[in-house]
Amino acid sequence: MVDVAAVAPLDDLDPRAIGPYVLLGRLGDGGMGSVYLGRRADAAPTGDAGPELVAVKVIRAVWQAALPTVDPRPVPIS
Repeated sequence: MVDVAAVAPLDDLDPRAIGPYVLLGRLGDGGMGSVYLGRRADAAPTGDAGPELVAVKVIRAVWQAALPTVDPRPVPIS
């Protein structure tokens, strides 16, 4: 279960969606980028918990050239 207190609200500069993922809040920021809490916009509910939540990391542009093969798979949060 996600600790809602650890999720900061999105601010005006944060994206609202990335690819198929709707962003629900910000989990953290670091030197490489930001990590958001998200879920697939087209996801069907999974039991009583609703759609699966994932962490979506957005890497800063300065790092993207250095990391051309970043794994785009979402990381499920339980």
